[in-house]
Amino acid sequence: MDKLNELFGAELTDADTLTFVQLEEHLAADARLAQQAQANDAEHYAMGFGPAFDDAVIDRVLKNQHLFTKLQDDPRFRTLVADYMRP
Repeated sequence: MDKLNELFGAELTDADTLTFVQLEEHLAADARLAQQAQANDAEHYAMGFGPAFDDAVIDRVLKNQHLFTKLQDDPRFRTLVADYMRP
């Protein structure tokens, strides 16, 4: 996080770590990507990794969008989540 903040002024916090963990988990669960890693050297694996990484980022954005839309549009869902988070 510190390096990204330093290089890009990203203002990331420890809370943003979860996003990167979720991306890593998504990529680690990709059987096709694992197969490519076993079958290729690092240079050739990198060619397949780029599109898989892009897919993981898009998947995470869509999942977050779905969650936040649900929080905004469904009062019952929002109340349940708010009640859970309230101390």
